[in-house]
Amino acid sequence: MPNKKDKKTGALVCEIAYFLCHTHPGATLAELITAAGQRWMVEEAFQAGLDEHEVRKWCSWYRHTTVCMLAMAFLTAARSRHIPGQPTPPAPQP
Repeated sequence: MPNKKDKKTGALVCEIAYFLCHTHPGATLAELITAAGQRWMVEEAFQAGLDEHEVRKWCSWYRHTTVCMLAMAFLTAARSRHIPGQPTPPAPQP
């Protein structure tokens, strides 16, 4: 079933996505799904800019990553203040 447009021709093509997991033979489906889901955390980190650095030493990379993580935590906390909370239900009367 076609699921994506070709960038050059515009025609619909069938794109197959897969993961290759090296694990023990008795791995459960839940373990494989968890391993595949770990990739998205890495992709989100790349989209947040954690891959945008030009450093040559570990110490410089560590500082850059720490500052980025601190900025992300600050922005998350600042944004959470503007999201309305759910109303608390009234306590039951005895």
